[in-house]
Amino acid sequence: MRATTITILVLALAIANAVGQDDAAKEGNKLQGTWRFLKLDIPEGPREYYRKNAEMVIQGEKLTVFIMENGQKMKALEGRFKLAPAKTPKAVDLTVDFISILLPDADEAQKSVKELKGKTILGIYAVEEDTLKLLFGQVGEARPQGFPQQPGKGVVTLQRDKP
Repeated sequence: MRATTITILVLALAIANAVGQDDAAKEGNKLQGTWRFLKLDIPEGPREYYRKNAEMVIQGEKLTVFIMENGQKMKALEGRFKLAPAKTPKAVDLTVDFISILLPDADEAQKSVKELKGKTILGIYAVEEDTLKLLFGQVGEARPQGFPQQPGKGVVTLQRDKP
């Protein structure tokens, strides 16, 4: 009887894990494509520059941010992400593989962002049709618990680029 109970529990956990992976894959499919920065609700920094010159491309579990600089598309950030759509709010973990600041006079900023390479940043997301909202915590901090109502807290809103 005890062996049967353990077998049933193991099967239930395996099924729950498979369903969770399937949900993450379905949610990941919703995010595929090119996204334009619509709003950067950040306390400081180049909001308008990114809004006009940046795009985010999601292919599979890879996320890449490109900047148009002097007519050339240059990679600013690349990472791998994992989704947990069953969490409330929906969760995303981003592991940064490459990061570079492509802005004039960005030497100080460049130094501070290099620490992100290889790190995993915990965040949350919401996707509604062609709008994606993201909010990430700082490296080593807990995942944000929700999207803040007050401005300047780091929420990034993107809109799907229509082909």
